[in-house]
Amino acid sequence: MALQVQHIAPVPKGWKVKTVSHKSGHQARIAFPPGAQKKGSGRLVEILHPKEKNPRPACLEIYELAVGHAGAPEPGSPSSVGIAKSIDELVKAPVAIENPQAKKKTREQVEKIQSKAASFLRDVVGDPDKADAIDDMSVEEYADKKRIHLVNPHPLKKLAKHARRAAKKAVNRVCKNRKSKIGNQKSHVRRNLDEIPDVQKVYETFMGKPDKTITEYDEPVARRDDFAHTGWLVFLVVQPYSEALEGIADPNDLSETEREITDEHPDMATLKLWEKLSDEFGCTFVVVDFSNSQAVPDKPGFKTYGDGVRVCGAAGSSQLYFIGGRQNIDGLLEQFGVDEQKDFIALGVLVAYGYLAAKHIPDDEELNEVPIVWQHIMGEEGGDPPMIFYDKINKRMGLAGGTYTIEAPGITN
Repeated sequence: MALQVQHIAPVPKGWKVKTVSHKSGHQARIAFPPGAQKKGSGRLVEILHPKEKNPRPACLEIYELAVGHAGAPEPGSPSSVGIAKSIDELVKAPVAIENPQAKKKTREQVEKIQSKAASFLRDVVGDPDKADAIDDMSVEEYADKKRIHLVNPHPLKKLAKHARRAAKKAVNRVCKNRKSKIGNQKSHVRRNLDEIPDVQKVYETFMGKPDKTITEYDEPVARRDDFAHTGWLVFLVVQPYSEALEGIADPNDLSETEREITDEHPDMATLKLWEKLSDEFGCTFVVVDFSNSQAVPDKPGFKTYGDGVRVCGAAGSSQLYFIGGRQNIDGLLEQFGVDEQKDFIALGVLVAYGYLAAKHIPDDEELNEVPIVWQHIMGEEGGDPPMIFYDKINKRMGLAGGTYTIEAPGITN
């Protein structure tokens, strides 16, 4: 079979090249550094296409297959730029209308066949994933998959649009960063490939016999994409999980006592304030500082602050997120009295948090558009404070539960 070569990136000196094949006849050449060829450690260097005129889905699938072996390229790297250029060339290629070997059907007939196939897979076979995959195909893609020739296809421009949409889907599964030149990655590259021997030991210890099979699963990883920035995280106050199990500090009493202390000592530092509250209530409060010792800006328009962690709200105004920045608190886990070996760690109850924002409050000249560290004691209005947990693998914090809402003038619960 004659193949057309698309160059993606140069082969680094000393690296070995491996070829990965697709059932369609497409091939991908991947360079690996010296040593063991670990999946995810390579670089995509070439794509080989069977000589054809139309951008079939297989042309796009080979990129996803290749990156699955090589690993997602860093945004802006030679591989990233090369993939972007190749996909761009692919979707702009001339589109062939005729396929004399294919069965002839109208668009309406193919749509009915496609719909029946999806329904059969979902309702009879019980495979919703495959059914969804068929539903996601355009009529042209499904017809091409089934070798059906459309007698009344879309014009060339619309066909090209469908090809670009297919390319976008492939790119969304391939690349890592929304600011990358090739899009936004929705899938993830397997990590910790060298843990297989340790996992085998776990199986042998638990089951009492050696394992003979390794099965690889691709778990779905879905998360929100859109957030509203409400401010920059300055500090967190947490009552550790082990202590909170015996009873949490009453948020209403905390709020009242905090106001009394603040009124008496308006310049008291946050850490000192919560140390005093800890003594007053006989509780442990762990204060985690994200200010990175930066002073509060004296005017609005600041680009970032402290460790660069954003406090964000999701659609629906019912969930807070900590997005971006430095959230690695591995070195502080001892203070929470938790099992540091877990992947997901319940730190405790989020008692309070502070964030920096310059809010638009036209009715108050002293506060309007002034950078201020706002503090919220969670549950101070009779609600329940949320739990805070730590994802040790991704070095990210998250909140679970609680009755707070995100509204004017701030967090309410």
